[in-house]
Amino acid sequence: MEESGRGNVTPHHATIILPTLNEEKGLASTLEELPLNNLLLAGFLTRVLVVDGGSTDRTVEVARAHRATVLRQTGRGKGDAVRQGVEAALADGADYVTVLDADYSYAADTLLPTFSLLAAGTDLVIGVRRPLQEPDDNVRSAVHRVGDALLSMAAARLSRVPFLDICSGLWGVRADAISRVRLESTGFEIEAELFLKMARQGFRVSQVPVTYRPRVGVAKLNAFQDGSRILLSILRFSRSGSKNPPPVSLEYVGDAEPQVPTPAEDWIRRVQALALAVNPPRLSIVADQARAADADELASRLWAANIRVSVDVAAQTPTSAPSRKKGSPDSTPTIRLPAIPDTPTNPAMAVVWVPQSHALLYVPPITESSEEDPAANRSGGYRFRRSADSPTSLVTNLATALHGTAQARSKALLYATAGPLGVRTSPGAADEPAPSRSPTPRPVARDA
Repeated sequence: MEESGRGNVTPHHATIILPTLNEEKGLASTLEELPLNNLLLAGFLTRVLVVDGGSTDRTVEVARAHRATVLRQTGRGKGDAVRQGVEAALADGADYVTVLDADYSYAADTLLPTFSLLAAGTDLVIGVRRPLQEPDDNVRSAVHRVGDALLSMAAARLSRVPFLDICSGLWGVRADAISRVRLESTGFEIEAELFLKMARQGFRVSQVPVTYRPRVGVAKLNAFQDGSRILLSILRFSRSGSKNPPPVSLEYVGDAEPQVPTPAEDWIRRVQALALAVNPPRLSIVADQARAADADELASRLWAANIRVSVDVAAQTPTSAPSRKKGSPDSTPTIRLPAIPDTPTNPAMAVVWVPQSHALLYVPPITESSEEDPAANRSGGYRFRRSADSPTSLVTNLATALHGTAQARSKALLYATAGPLGVRTSPGAADEPAPSRSPTPRPVARDA
């Protein structure tokens, strides 16, 4: 099976931006880990751009030794470096731009899923940190963990968008989308500004898991000072229609409308985003004969994102959850693509079975954008259920966020992804058959 999607037909130009300030050791490890060959095989011609803020160590020499382009930052601060890097990437004709911290804390294998979702039509992809190991018990680690949790929850509740990691140092954007966003931050609050502005302006946002490791080198972030600036940005930009002053130096001139998939095509992006949120090493696709081409297209995209996929085309595809053998539950998520009847009550474009969470998810067809009801949106940061279901849900959410385990964050990520995509969940047991008509159970968490 091909291990790439549509990139084989139309190569895309991509830029990876790494802001640096005395990151000699971390930058070397980060650059060595970049999957440039795999990105090229997937159809992404990738340029690595290091934006250096005046390093006094060998950061610039390390960047040039790894054949990265070096841009000398004229101002100060991470936000200023990101803005200058984005400006240079757009001027160079990049279709997609990702920003990655240069301290080796974020696993670079998430770049493939990120670019894959951007190519599918997602405007902003945010990497949600999943710690490689249990959090440290020292005071500094606890302060950062508490701060990140509170900031993400504040952003989610104020914006009514299920942000799970408002301070993530790995994210990607489409050039035609970010060219329409005016950025002004100069410090570590740049992510909060960008994420909130894009979400509130109606751009398509996806969140994917990324392995997070202890950083290499000395941290530059000041927990109190920078945390306060991030909180102020959340308060300022979480409301739509806020009056923002013009950017300090960066001028975007995005005259063309962002290119997004049509409603008839968007189902594959939604299923792809859901699969990447689950992030299984293996995945099974079962399709009706009439949808064999859909199965191949989806499998190709997921293969390009480093997920091993098996495809089984059957004469008729049931929409119920797969049966489980006693004593050995199947841990492989399954995507079923049933035949689509030519009626207004199509049961689903896809049915996703996620055994780890006992969830049966339906991705319904959407013919008009108005069918996604903005009034049904709810904040979903680190939430397993709607706040109305339990008076202690806020405490549960915060405890989950502070715990910081990969399992807890994976479950939160699944539900935060399903809601914004318009995905519905089966209300019954895991092996319950799917309804014959469009399912009506309430959504989990929906995006603005």
